[in-house]
Amino acid sequence: MSQNFNLAIENPCSENFNNFNSTEKGGFCNSCRKEVVNFTNMTDSQIIDYFKNSTKKTCGYFREEQLKNYASQITISQQKGKFWNASIMGFSLLSLLSFTNGLAQEDTSNMTTHKVQTDKKKVDNTTSNNQNLQELTSGVVYDESRIPLPGASITLKGSNIGVITNFDGEFTFPKPLEKETILIVSYLGYETKEVKILNSKKIVIKLDSPMAILMMGEVAVEKVYQSKPTFFQRIGNFFKK
Repeated sequence: MSQNFNLAIENPCSENFNNFNSTEKGGFCNSCRKEVVNFTNMTDSQIIDYFKNSTKKTCGYFREEQLKNYASQITISQQKGKFWNASIMGFSLLSLLSFTNGLAQEDTSNMTTHKVQTDKKKVDNTTSNNQNLQELTSGVVYDESRIPLPGASITLKGSNIGVITNFDGEFTFPKPLEKETILIVSYLGYETKEVKILNSKKIVIKLDSPMAILMMGEVAVEKVYQSKPTFFQRIGNFFKK
């Protein structure tokens, strides 16, 4: 059976979470005499882990976009595990073959190896000097809940030179930036922000979402069951991955 599930709040609560007494997991509601878990700062993986290990009813405080189907996140996690195991096996086999070939060629490659390593040191020194002269600005973009924003756009003001953040919200600008340079940072559904570059080469940018909707109430966890695939379906799914 699948571990996929949907999260929903069928009857939203009208209490103000900011007025609750703080607890380890969130806040305590005096009206219903319950602890309300604050999920707004959690990632999808943390939410999945929480409900996989929880067996009791939960009253939670969520961002609206967190109330959704978590099927895809679990599937991706499982696929990454299979890929990692296969990668380890492949790497081990490659290492064994490389070690065997290395023993056979060891006597004839010492001089060549020494020359290549010497040349590599020269290249590394040259690269290091260039980086010192033209250090690139890097940073990370996240939202008000400190969740990284992949695909955010960072553009040099008044130009079309820019970069997109990676899966972890990180970026490295493609050209050196002078002090007082202004970057335009934008992301769909968030307020566009202008950031002035000062002395730091590592910058942290927070974007605010004017459309953030917060919901609170008892969480309905609906599991999504799927029939077990046949042998031939598993073979077909393996090649699709």
